Amino acid sequence: MAMLTPNEGKISKGEVLILKGALVDEISFRKLEALAEAYSGGEEEASARWKELLGVAMLTALLLLMLYLFLARFRPNVLNDFSSLLSLLLMWIIVTGLARISLQFGHEYLLLAPVPILPIVLRAFFDTRLALFVHILAILSIGLLSPEGLAMVFLHFIAGFYAIVSVDLLYKRAQLFVTLGKIVIVYVIVYTSLYLYRDTTLSEVPFMDYIFLGVNGLLTLAAFPMIYLIEKLTGMVSDVSLLELTDTNNPLLRELAQKAPGTFQHSLQVSNLAESAVLAIGGNPLLIRAGALYHDIGKMLNPLYFIENQSTGVNPHDDLAFEESAQIIIQHVKDGIRLARSNNLPETLIDFIRTHHGSSTVQYFYRQSLKNFPTEEIDLKKFSYPGPKPFSMETAILMIADSAEAASRSLTQKDAKQIEALVDRIVDHQMAENQFSDAAITLAQISIAKEAIKKKLQEIYHFRVAYPD
Repeated sequence: MAMLTPNEGKISKGEVLILKGALVDEISFRKLEALAEAYSGGEEEASARWKELLGVAMLTALLLLMLYLFLARFRPNVLNDFSSLLSLLLMWIIVTGLARISLQFGHEYLLLAPVPILPIVLRAFFDTRLALFVHILAILSIGLLSPEGLAMVFLHFIAGFYAIVSVDLLYKRAQLFVTLGKIVIVYVIVYTSLYLYRDTTLSEVPFMDYIFLGVNGLLTLAAFPMIYLIEKLTGMVSDVSLLELTDTNNPLLRELAQKAPGTFQHSLQVSNLAESAVLAIGGNPLLIRAGALYHDIGKMLNPLYFIENQSTGVNPHDDLAFEESAQIIIQHVKDGIRLARSNNLPETLIDFIRTHHGSSTVQYFYRQSLKNFPTEEIDLKKFSYPGPKPFSMETAILMIADSAEAASRSLTQKDAKQIEALVDRIVDHQMAENQFSDAAITLAQISIAKEAIKKKLQEIYHFRVAYPD
């Protein structure tokens, strides 16, 4: 049977092919057959499309299940934190969406999708292990969309992995473009290797593809405004912001150094102790360093009521009742929270201010009150901090480091034995008061952190050779 020509096969909207009772000629019959075939093909195509969508949905659900199981097993704190979970899923959706949009123009346009944005942004907020795992899941979902799935998965995996391991350099602005340039070079090397693997000569590699990879590197710059946006939307704080906040030229820290120099020096020492301890147990050193530097900023409002700032020998507490003195000491926590919020410090750092004394007691004035008024009933609440207790590994370590550094200044003999006994006594007392009952920290981690703090204090107070006159 002869095929219909384009003109013969054209059917207009509303056209009557065969009138009732009319004879069916050859052309009309072929038009009916073509129409039936077109409808049948459309139904098959729609059915195939629905099957494809169902398959993609099921595979995506499996990837999300893998993410859930990983978080439940290794990062329950992220799973239970809405902001953290939202950030993970948001970045996954954004990167996958960019890849999907790129594919609308052709599979080669997938080279434009800035996939390294995902691991760079996640590494700014989370640890390397979590960033790498989510990156793998994301590129697997992208591979489902691409007609060259395995090749694209391999290409973006290598580039993203390099972005993760070199992300620290991205915090140094001078190295920013150098690092992104290296990511582009990694893309080019891997892409060229894939062509050679397919037994293709270099002359057959489309030059425009290399242009796309270069543009990809420029688009990766969007990671930095994206980090800022996530911070504003979720209240999370990135390592980039923490680095800026730990700069002692920060206006708030400069003000602390001017108004309460003793407290400023104490905060510097606490940050060193806390950082060494948290490094030993796998916490976030940048976070605890920042928290330590700001934990006592409330003291700058009444600096002379704190012994580290008293240089003239005059103690204003001598003219106050013990209860009143305790309330002034306790007030520095509330003042610190107020100062931090007025200076737009992130809530993550404010947590260190509100928890660094937990619900402990201002021991000196409480004991003085008991000693001087033995027959009176002393209200312990008036000598106790309002809390809350530390509720994370980092806030718990800061409490230990803060108490250990302050108490070490009172030692008359700062040798290894005295320092070890002091730190043991402080930690035992804090544990007896259940100060760590709400913190995500184990007894083993407390023990390791305690040893690290002892070692650091011994280094600070190391013996010096007596110089001759």
